[in-house]
Amino acid sequence: MTFNKVIAEIMPLVNDGDTSTPFVISRQNGEWVVNYPYPAEKTQEFLDGVKQADPLAVSLTGAYFSRGSAAHVYDKLLAARVYAEYNHETRSGAITGATYKEPHALVSFFEDNVGAFSHKATDYLTTFDRPLSALREMCPFSMTTDYEGWSYDEESAQEAIDFIENEVNDRLHSYPEEDTPERRGINGYEERSSLQIAGRIVILAENANEVEPYMVATCRWDNPLNIKEYYDAVVTADYFEAVGEFIKRQSMFLEQLENERTESGLPFHTLTAADCLPHAMEGNITGKVIVIKPESLTPEYRTADHQIKLCTGGNGTRPEARGSAVFCTDLYSGESSRFERWDVAGVIDPAKMPEWAKDSLAERMDTKKNIRISEEGVFVYGGLHFKPYRKFGKRDGDWNKQMRSMRSDHDAGISKYEWQKADYSYTGFYEASSNSEADIFKCVENGKLYVPAENELFEYKEPIQKVKAEIKKPTLQQKLDSAKEKAREADAQNAGQGNKSKKRNGMEVT
Repeated sequence: MTFNKVIAEIMPLVNDGDTSTPFVISRQNGEWVVNYPYPAEKTQEFLDGVKQADPLAVSLTGAYFSRGSAAHVYDKLLAARVYAEYNHETRSGAITGATYKEPHALVSFFEDNVGAFSHKATDYLTTFDRPLSALREMCPFSMTTDYEGWSYDEESAQEAIDFIENEVNDRLHSYPEEDTPERRGINGYEERSSLQIAGRIVILAENANEVEPYMVATCRWDNPLNIKEYYDAVVTADYFEAVGEFIKRQSMFLEQLENERTESGLPFHTLTAADCLPHAMEGNITGKVIVIKPESLTPEYRTADHQIKLCTGGNGTRPEARGSAVFCTDLYSGESSRFERWDVAGVIDPAKMPEWAKDSLAERMDTKKNIRISEEGVFVYGGLHFKPYRKFGKRDGDWNKQMRSMRSDHDAGISKYEWQKADYSYTGFYEASSNSEADIFKCVENGKLYVPAENELFEYKEPIQKVKAEIKKPTLQQKLDSAKEKAREADAQNAGQGNKSKKRNGMEVT
């Protein structure tokens, strides 16, 4: 199992904030493994057994990741693995009191800055059984300071990140297997042929040891971590049938792509850095219309309608920032996406912007202007409009119940975390609200409720209120009418008892 597949498997527990289903994550024979000890009370005993093979194995629950995004879970789990290695070396005596300071600082540095590394660097670290040892090799200079504890030299943090990134690139580019195309393995079947089209890969694979040795499957990766997911896999003993299915799927996706182009009515046109403003990337690109480099897109989508985006935020929007994430909204489809700063060719030159893109941008700006910001109390924060809703009250219950009703909203993306689309601060939010006394705010655009917290704007689900049913007492006249009705029913029943009829041999007798 890959590290990304581990993330995909535990995300349902993360999203639920689960505390009752512990899982153990370890590396065995170069593969990542997730186990779910049963019963839960046996978790420590199970973990001790796993640590015989992998001393860095960790036991966690979904709640450990605070309902964060897949990217947040990825970073936090990798950092936990690095810390587990440090902890193991300390207990085993490999790191003593005299030598703890350097690895201590390196672990602290990585925990604080893991989100600033590229996916290439962190993916590379997940291939090691001992990621801290790999970091030591790639970061030879000291990160320590004169302070005790978890401190590290923050001024050299960016230099260390750059140094490690360059070392990763050098190592990956030196691998001879990089020159040979990767052959995918799917449940024991090895890829023989594939074609990528319409954002999918159609694969023909083979396993000569199976009764049905041929497989056709489709692969997709349109998820936050670009994890490859294989679906609609079919197996057959007939090679002719397998090739037919392989071609059929290619034709289906080709037709889908042709229909998309026909419906758009747009010319086939690719944009490059030559269509962008010079030096615009030297400043903050939030709110700017940007162009994604064609080489950062799959071949069938290297066209202007897939390249032109409205930048909505992210750490990568600023050249001096440590992070690289750039969040965007597609001006053609309206879909949200994420790229890295190095995927951006630049800010588009208005003179080179197609008319459809200008119309789409103007429509978006008009929509924002049409919001009734003149309404009392409405204010703008993070690109959205909010208005005070109410303070916390008895209906919300205690603070713990309030916290259970809150969760991160990655669509709004107003936070301090790596998945942010707009910068956030608790003080700044209340200053924008003219220092409102409300605890809960309502977003004008999406109608959701939000609660300002220390590091993000939490989405809030208002608790269901129990309404006590109103019981109406009958009037005196209603009581009298009811009594009369019951008396009539009793008289009719008594009369029937004294005059019963029966049928015998088809004749009625009394």
